Amino acid sequence: MERSISSYTDIEIVNGIRNNEPWAIQSLYQLDRNSIFNWVMNNSGEYEDAQDVLQEGVIAVCRNIAMEKYKPGAAQLKTYLNKVCRFWWYNELRRRKPNFQIPNGFDIEDVELGSVEKNELIDLITRYFNKLGDKCQSVLRMRFWEGKKMEEIAGILGNTLQVVKNRSSKCIGELYEMYNNKL
Repeated sequence: MERSISSYTDIEIVNGIRNNEPWAIQSLYQLDRNSIFNWVMNNSGEYEDAQDVLQEGVIAVCRNIAMEKYKPGAAQLKTYLNKVCRFWWYNELRRRKPNFQIPNGFDIEDVELGSVEKNELIDLITRYFNKLGDKCQSVLRMRFWEGKKMEEIAGILGNTLQVVKNRSSKCIGELYEMYNNKL
């Protein structure tokens, strides 16, 4: 009998992510999805923003698990994912609204996004980004550098919203894969 995605423990999910098990990433996505979506939408975000935040948070948590920056037992995986997602959303709000202040009580220092120095990380991302195809580069450039919404990108490219969402997800996955495999 197969287990439901929500029945795995933090340790099982972490071990599954380390072994690249699809069920583990699905479990991580579902771990606190509703809470994260509600929180983003209650804090100046839209449904699409919440999808992006959850995706970015899951990528960061998977990377931190692979780099052993997250250790089961230090904090519940659900709590850690939630904190990473809040960090991503606060950064996005600061980008959108230069006068945005992170609320008191949120300690950015608690969210460790990796051990690579900032300049090294920028160099790595740039190198990996340049390895992507033109379509991926175009979508990601508009989405992250230019801050365009997915609907806007779909209109510019003449694609449906779903095609752009899928491409964006695939391209981020390719970057993540290159980073994990140090290609």
